[in-house]
Amino acid sequence: MTKRIISLLLAVLMFAALPMAGAFADKETVEYTIGTETMKDICKNNGLDYDFCKDAIIKLNPTKFTKESDFSSLMVGWKIKLPKTNQDAADILGVALPDKLKPKAAGDTQIYTVVKNDTLIGICNKLKLDYGKCKAAIMKLNGWSDYNLLTLHVGDKVKLPKSDADAAVIAASATGTATGTTTATGGIFLPTDGAVAAYMVPHVVKTGETLYGICVENGIDFNKYINLIMKASGLKSATIYTGDIVFIPSASATSGATSVITHIVKGGETVYGICQTYGIDFNARYNMIVALNPNKNINNIHSGDVLYLPKGGTTTGGGTATGGGTATGGSSGGPGGGYTPAAADPAVTQKNLTAKEGAMYYLKEYTVATDDTVYNLLTKKESLDSQYFNYYVNVMLAANARASFSNLKSGEKILIASASSAGAKVAVTGVKVKTGDTVIKMCTAAGISYDDNANLIAKLNPGVNFNNLKVGDIVVLPKKP
Repeated sequence: MTKRIISLLLAVLMFAALPMAGAFADKETVEYTIGTETMKDICKNNGLDYDFCKDAIIKLNPTKFTKESDFSSLMVGWKIKLPKTNQDAADILGVALPDKLKPKAAGDTQIYTVVKNDTLIGICNKLKLDYGKCKAAIMKLNGWSDYNLLTLHVGDKVKLPKSDADAAVIAASATGTATGTTTATGGIFLPTDGAVAAYMVPHVVKTGETLYGICVENGIDFNKYINLIMKASGLKSATIYTGDIVFIPSASATSGATSVITHIVKGGETVYGICQTYGIDFNARYNMIVALNPNKNINNIHSGDVLYLPKGGTTTGGGTATGGGTATGGSSGGPGGGYTPAAADPAVTQKNLTAKEGAMYYLKEYTVATDDTVYNLLTKKESLDSQYFNYYVNVMLAANARASFSNLKSGEKILIASASSAGAKVAVTGVKVKTGDTVIKMCTAAGISYDDNANLIAKLNPGVNFNNLKVGDIVVLPKKP
């Protein structure tokens, strides 16, 4: 009798377990490999609504997540399951999909009439559209190629999506064919890396000119673009002087124009590393990079972000600088942020410092004195090898969150590289990679935040691919001494 009862109970338990074995078999899911992005970014990049889908993600990955707060401990390289769509998330949770998340049959559109000097990126900004998300839809709606994006004419009627969500529906729809160079990512089309979005054209200021007058002369909306122009040109005020170089947006290239290219961020990338890939001088172009990406923290970018980067063209102007206080461009006189270039530093073949295990050097606070230059501070005061000067400067720029050292002021406090540990704020230390290590795990072990120090870590490890670390490699990290 006892045996029969036990057998019956086992049969009931097995029967009850049957539905769970294939609980999500009829729901579409995708496998995703985590980079350095957050779960909110992962959902956004895969066309999922985070607030609605988070519980489904927890349900799909019970060995990794039991509650939403577990999303704060994502590890690079983890493979997780995601619902393919918001509807699949609803099916997994056994609830109805909210009306606001239900896809439309076709995206809504609007008509825009081109005015003088309009660019597509400018039109999108004017209509509160994200150019990166809408480009493919606009090309499909108008039957354009990439060439058409740069040859708008006054009076042209351009068909545009009404919103970014409408753009996604239009770009992914079966009707029509998107032309030009685009790639599909999770059903949303984004511009291919390197595609030209617009141009920034250098304008040499003539006597009596004002920024407002330059904008009117070039058909540019002064109120809309003044912040972009000032930031890209390294101006601290709207006051300009004869001979200054200011950068203005344009749909066509002229002599010395800088191409504004697009780049889709991949996991583990930094803006500094991306610039190196395209041959862009990050330090010299810092002002313009910030100006072209006004809604992004360029020290904390995420996989799937679309960046606008300045490539080629003139290298003067824009408040750019090269190490040791030697600077070019910017306002050349008056109170508008001008400075006098220092003497050029001696020519030295530059190298990157070779990584080694243990403390390599230190960063300590220094109070700037009159006539100090970074070159003299490093090579004379700190007696560091001048062949590594550029490397130290890049590290110090990141550590001080500065674009250049061209305008050091007496009494200012900065972090400088030093061979001495005395008074050090940071010890720059080489750490050997162990089995299973990722750069994020190594940062956690060192007691630092990867997100807060990503830009500095990239400069400490030039050329290192953090997604392909091998046991025995040396990763250089900032640590408390």
